[in-house]
Amino acid sequence: TLDRSSAASDVYKRQVRTFVKRVHAALESKNAGEATSALKIAIVQLDKAATKGVLHVKAASRTISRLSAQVHALSKA
Repeated sequence: TLDRSSAASDVYKRQVRTFVKRVHAALESKNAGEATSALKIAIVQLDKAATKGVLHVKAASRTISRLSAQVHALSKA
């Protein structure tokens, strides 16, 4: 079962990385609407990974906070 749980963890990690990359891509293209919608999805994925124990709760919270600040700054500009 260790192989199965580590494989499941890898799936969650991969999903989190993918959605965080989408937020970063939207931020680089300076598209506030796309960044906001990508952030909402990324927050759900980060929270889910933290709930499952794949990511530490505070690491997920820190990532959400940093991404939110960047998206907020973009929407203000």
